[in-house]
This record gives sequence, C-alpha cells and structure tokens, in this order.
Amino acid sequence: MLLPQERNAFGIINNLVNLYYLPDILKKIEKKEIENLILIGEDIVQHIEEDKMKEIFMSLKNTIVITPFNDGLALSSNIAIGSSLWFEEEGETEGFYGKKKTIPYIKTLQEKDILEKIYSQLEEKPLRENSYSISYYDYPDFVNNFIDLWDFGYFSKRSDNLMNLKMKNLLKEEISSEED
Repeated sequence: MLLPQERNAFGIINNLVNLYYLPDILKKIEKKEIENLILIGEDIVQHIEEDKMKEIFMSLKNTIVITPFNDGLALSSNIAIGSSLWFEEEGETEGFYGKKKTIPYIKTLQEKDILEKIYSQLEEKPLRENSYSISYYDYPDFVNNFIDLWDFGYFSKRSDNLMNLKMKNLLKEEISSEED
C-alpha cells in the first residue's frame, strides 16, 4: 500500500495505476486478502485508532515501514527502513502549477531507491484490469480528520515550530470566543 507523500500527493494520484482507497485496503487485510504491508511514512496513524492499528499489524505476516523517524510505526513493524525527509530528496513534484524539480538538502537514502530494491525482490503477478468503485466512509474504524496546516502529516506533528503555531492559534480562538 502506498500512502501519498504530502509534497507529491497530487502527482501520485495522477500517475499511479491501481491506487486504492485506504479503508478498502483495511477491509482486505481483515478478510486475509492482504498478508504483507509496506507503508511509506506514518500518515495512516492519523486515520486509524491505535487499538485498531495494533489489531491490523497483528493480523499481517509482515509489515515494513519506510520512515525518517525511529519511533512510532518503526517500533511496531517487522522491518523499519530509515529514509530521508521529502526536502532531502532530489526529484519532481507535480502540483496545480505543473511539475517542479526539487534539489536535495543533504545526501541520504531516498525512498525511491528503497522502493526500487523492494520491487525488484517481489514476485510479479499480472493484474487484470477490474472496474473498481469506491464507497467512501463505509469503514467504521476510519477517522476522517479535519486537517490544519500544523497537523498535516506525521512530519508536521513532530515540528516544534508548527506546534507553537497551533498553540498560538488555539489561544487566539479562545480569546476571541471569550470576547463574544
């Protein structure tokens, strides 16, 4: 399962074939149709309660997480692979204004290199094209969060600057509601 990186979610959605809705993937895990899971990043924990996430991980044979952090999902998975942060990688992102080239901040392992190595080891099974319809919000354990700038993604939740911005904005809201 691939979860889009925040910086290139638009590009991934436009360019990946066989992109599936997260709750549908979770249902397949529950039905034992998926035994192995590769996660890129830790955004899934924002959409699944902790107890349900533990249940999902326990039902899988193998879980691999590719993350720049050594806590969180890295501690719960069978294999944790360290990676760079998005601003540390060279590549292209695609947004509303077209494609933009990114320049690496520091030299480190890149997610695309890690994924290429994983894919080269996988047994290739041809996929038949099936029509795939999505029923949104029909998974009871899926948490559809309201997203604020300071709470967007597993990276921003670890940022002191964004957490300070969150606290400042919450304080402003509290003061303005008291004045009303």
